[in-house]
Amino acid sequence: MLYTLPFMMRVVLSVLAAIDLKTLEEGAATLGAGPVRRFIDVVVPNALPGILAGALTVVTLSIGEFNLTWMLHKPFLKTLHVGFADSYASMRLETASAYTLIFFVIIVPLLMAMQWATARAQRLMQ
Repeated sequence: MLYTLPFMMRVVLSVLAAIDLKTLEEGAATLGAGPVRRFIDVVVPNALPGILAGALTVVTLSIGEFNLTWMLHKPFLKTLHVGFADSYASMRLETASAYTLIFFVIIVPLLMAMQWATARAQRLMQ
């Protein structure tokens, strides 16, 4: 979490900086909304593209993190990264190919969703 938290914060804060939340919250307060209602109805919907893009960024960074999983894995419980490295090291290319396919099936939709969320957030900022 400490490794990926700055990436999440940077994306969300950049989206929030592009929106004039103070004016929007003042308008909601003028209409009688309390602090919790303003947060739920004003801040969260405006920050949602940034939250989604940040979450997808953090997930893709976590999936790509190899060093920590290699250090902390147990012999009877292999993560995708460890199985991938073991199969290539032992020259079991059919198993390594299966791990590669699983990795691509997981990561490609996440990367596409991240691109979509980033493009949507940029459209909302304009």
